[in-house]
Amino acid sequence: GFEIAVPAAHAVEVASKLLFEDPSVNPTGLGARDSLRLEAGLCLYGNDLDHNTTPTEGTLGWTMGGPKSRRRSKDGGGTLFLGAAHILQPDGKFQKISKKRIGILFQNWNTNHAQNQK
Repeated sequence: GFEIAVPAAHAVEVASKLLFEDPSVNPTGLGARDSLRLEAGLCLYGNDLDHNTTPTEGTLGWTMGGPKSRRRSKDGGGTLFLGAAHILQPDGKFQKISKKRIGILFQNWNTNHAQNQK
């Protein structure tokens, strides 16, 4: 599936073209979006992240590049992002964190409750 973001002024036009001109396109609800995000390991603000959880605690460090990337270093010609002082050391590495969001992957898990009761 895809999550599409468009300016509000064009939302009706884009949705109409997708839904009425292509029979293979189906709208989905927030549950489908949340399932896709969960499967991909992406965060949902207000659920997995909030103002008390830093991006590194939410395991989103990959979005900031490596320690020498322009996103993490003024020396690399970049500009440090808003809030960098709270999560980066002067060398561009992440500060130590006290909590971390994790995902749990079940292997050989049968979701059929009746079969699990055997």
